[in-house]
Amino acid sequence: MKYMRAMKKVDKGQEQPEIVVLKIKLEDLLDAMVNIEAIKSSIQRQILLGNRKMGGSKEQTAQDVKDFGKDIDTAITAMTMIYGLMEENGFEEIVATKKGGTGEWIRL
Repeated sequence: MKYMRAMKKVDKGQEQPEIVVLKIKLEDLLDAMVNIEAIKSSIQRQILLGNRKMGGSKEQTAQDVKDFGKDIDTAITAMTMIYGLMEENGFEEIVATKKGGTGEWIRL
């Protein structure tokens, strides 16, 4: 998945998004879903070890591991939904843009 942002200059040198482009290929999405699922338990193990090393409580460690797992599951669910829509509609790739500040996505 590619995420690109065109920027424009505004007052006092600050940058503000002008156009956001989101590009997803069906094959890349499937690979990402598989890879994220594959590393989930390894990262949860690292959270467990890291919290122990830093002296975190057992309760907080358990909650951190649970929260991370839930976040990963939510991401995979969202990716699965997008994958299903792409496959159902025969899209090999989708591209969408968002004009800065409008909250409006436009499929290209």
